[in-house]
Amino acid sequence: MARHFANVLAVDVEPEMIATGEGEARRHGITNIAWRVGRAENLQLPSGSIELVTIGEAFHRLDRARILEYASICLQPRGSLATLGGEPVWRGEEAWKRALVKVVNRWTGQVLGDPNEALWGGPSDELRAAGFQVEEHEWAVEQVWTCDSVVGFMRSTSIASGKRLATVRIGSRRICAAHCSRVNRTTVSSASRDSVIRSAGRMDDDGCTAFARSL
Repeated sequence: MARHFANVLAVDVEPEMIATGEGEARRHGITNIAWRVGRAENLQLPSGSIELVTIGEAFHRLDRARILEYASICLQPRGSLATLGGEPVWRGEEAWKRALVKVVNRWTGQVLGDPNEALWGGPSDELRAAGFQVEEHEWAVEQVWTCDSVVGFMRSTSIASGKRLATVRIGSRRICAAHCSRVNRTTVSSASRDSVIRSAGRMDDDGCTAFARSL
């Protein structure tokens, strides 16, 4: 994305995520990204100065009402907001997914409940309520889940971190050790002040928010 814009500002609350992004930028020879540790909601950018805001698998972690209000101020009249999200690994009827849900619920106070009960989807209603016109697109992509990748994904989530992590990780390894799965749905939506881009794909739970000015 950076190659299509004059300047990009990338923001994340985790210093490790910023360090990873900086490393990838250096590896690809990209020099027009400014990296900042902090909350996107706390940025102070001029009104109408941004053409595109992207939020990678992180919209649920933000103060959503505040970030949408802020985006509508910072975006140019034809500016766009793009969010990316993927169907969770624990959603589905495969035996190993149901076992994963059981382990997570056991040690997190039923935080997942039954993830198959509700329809899966993105924040389209919130985007429309904030005055955006929304287009949403969905793709299916192949993802091979192994024991290590499932555990790694769970470590990246807000529901299986900290004190909960060790037990959930051990339980996840036990129930995933004999399984792998090719899955997955990916969705993408697009949008601007007149429309919004929402996308979904398989990513880690953590994501980065980027603000870009065009060439």
